[in-house]
Amino acid sequence: MRLLPLSLLIFTLVPWSVFNFVSAENQEGRFAWSESRPLQWSDFKGQPGTIPPGFERSYEIAAFTFTWNESQWRFEKTSSASCQYEITQMDVPAYFLPYSSWVKSEYEDDYFLKHEQGHFDIAEINARQFRALVGQVFPCPTGIFDVTKINAEISHKWTDNIRQLGDMNSQYDKETNGGLDKTKQAEWNTKLQSLLISNPQSYSTSNQLGTNLKCPDDYPYLHADNQCWNIPECPAGYPYYNSEDGLCYDQPPDSDLSCPDDYPYLHADNQCYNIPECPAGYPYYNSEDDLCYEQPEMASGLTCPDDYPYLWSDDYCYDQPESDYLSNGCPVGYPYLWSDDYCYDQPESDYLSNGCPVGYPYLWSDDYCYDQPESDYLSNGCPVDYPYLWSDGYCYDQPESDSGTCPADYPYRHSDGQCWNIPECPPGYYYAVDGLCYPE
Repeated sequence: MRLLPLSLLIFTLVPWSVFNFVSAENQEGRFAWSESRPLQWSDFKGQPGTIPPGFERSYEIAAFTFTWNESQWRFEKTSSASCQYEITQMDVPAYFLPYSSWVKSEYEDDYFLKHEQGHFDIAEINARQFRALVGQVFPCPTGIFDVTKINAEISHKWTDNIRQLGDMNSQYDKETNGGLDKTKQAEWNTKLQSLLISNPQSYSTSNQLGTNLKCPDDYPYLHADNQCWNIPECPAGYPYYNSEDGLCYDQPPDSDLSCPDDYPYLHADNQCYNIPECPAGYPYYNSEDDLCYEQPEMASGLTCPDDYPYLWSDDYCYDQPESDYLSNGCPVGYPYLWSDDYCYDQPESDYLSNGCPVGYPYLWSDDYCYDQPESDYLSNGCPVDYPYLWSDGYCYDQPESDSGTCPADYPYRHSDGQCWNIPECPPGYYYAVDGLCYPE
């Protein structure tokens, strides 16, 4: 008898402090960060002056950018002797919410739009940093493969990540004075671009994960058929789930499976149902006469339970209307059926044979896709034009050992050892465009 560990899926939304503020209407028209799709002022459709709880400021706010990061992940138990788990998938899109974002008309210029784009870039940088957890292996928190404890540990990492997102946004506004300090704004523009390059975009498979289906607490497992179950889904070839050890087998476990009172009928597929199993050739059960029929119209009493109220044309009950899905079986939000039989939100023609999107056509040896050839970069991750990796993690055009003198365009060496194009102010002061330092 062979056994195989399970793969788990978790779905999370943030930020928690503004969850009630972001209604379904506010989410309308949201779109994910894209290098080829920068923000436009026409994207800001919210009511000027509308501030969610926790974001109030003592000064006038000219524009407000609302971003929204989501995370979904899978993890698996590794085959090591000690209990460890590996994060095998991490989907973290960074969204812009048009109806929660706004601008006062007198500030609609290209300069301030670049400042607001910076907030969206920070959300994407934060998302990419969390995606980097894919492939990392961690010890089981309690020494055993406890799904609840492992999920809580990853959720804690997610909470820390979102806290860093908030801190970086606050630092960005503080140092640029909301974009009014053009020198600092220029420095942040460069910094954000550098962070986007040093945290490259990664693309993971998005299949049923993208449908945003939510399962009830008593049937928490979303299977590949988009149905909610009270047991985890087993991989192909290992269809028999044993609730005692939480593993899947290629043969029925020795212990008898038992069904709960509200789903008392154990069918041949070893799943529990709330109706008896019908014999082959008579698949349609009629709850009124407790009989099975060969045609659906003969089972006129067929009704769906409250938690799966929609009867589809295939005579199965679902928790969503059939109109939410297309004729190819894909949900409306993910309308493209690819050759791998998964549904996506983009046409397959947008991707190349190496699996990379058209905008990021180069597959590097680290299995990530980039918009430049790998040959343009050195083994230390630096571009050819900036070949020297310094101890601060940035790439430069001269060795760090030659950095005793700052270049002419960045002549001021600060206490952090870096060269800047503005003088360093005392602690608690910021440098203004008039060439003086002022208290923060």
